[in-house]
Amino acid sequence: MLDAQLNELCGQIAHESTTMQEAAARKAELSRAENDERAVVERMASAQWALDDKYARLAAQLTQLQRTNVYNDVFNIGVRQGDGVASINGFRLGGRAQNVEWAEINTAWGQTLLLLHTVARKLSYEFVGFRLIPMGAFSRIERIDSETGAATVLELFGSGDLYLSRLFPMHRRFDAAMVAFVECLDQVMQFIVSVGGHRLRVPYAIEQDRVGGVSIRPQFGQDDVWTKACRNTLMDARWALAFASSYEP
Repeated sequence: MLDAQLNELCGQIAHESTTMQEAAARKAELSRAENDERAVVERMASAQWALDDKYARLAAQLTQLQRTNVYNDVFNIGVRQGDGVASINGFRLGGRAQNVEWAEINTAWGQTLLLLHTVARKLSYEFVGFRLIPMGAFSRIERIDSETGAATVLELFGSGDLYLSRLFPMHRRFDAAMVAFVECLDQVMQFIVSVGGHRLRVPYAIEQDRVGGVSIRPQFGQDDVWTKACRNTLMDARWALAFASSYEP
């Protein structure tokens, strides 16, 4: 009888052992399944994060392109084939040797001044010693005295013979206005380099009244040289506009 009880007890132990092994196997299987499921969830989450990041980057690029296109639509700048005269919104800046009328040149200067004014506002930049007054073909720049705060009005438009008319004060102010514009443009470009990094390179370096080594002051018998200076100036302005269109403080 004792042997029978012992055999029964051994059988129960064996059964329980088998049951425990089966339970352990099922637990291990469930654990593997859970790990596999967790890995799948993690992969899906990682993929979702990657998609979210890609979407954010594409959205930012789209916004930048939209802003750039808006600026390009407002200020359409190019260089005419053949005579090399730069233009803004279809108005030529320079080109007296090609018989470009003063009304067109003055309008181009007004558009260029409006461009620089727009760039400065986008960059939240305040000009030092100057105030821009965009007024179409009769635009002006005010030179502000650093001590008294008094303003000297410089008229950014010309008329008549470019060289003979310089004998009169009004047209000397036109010379001074162009030089002042170049100085303001240089201020903006220096600011751009300071915030955008010294890896940025301006198209045409400005030194006093020279843009790309060419003076913005008209010289007798050198209309083409003055036109080149105007073109260099407009190309620098376009470069500044391109930076400002995507600038975020």
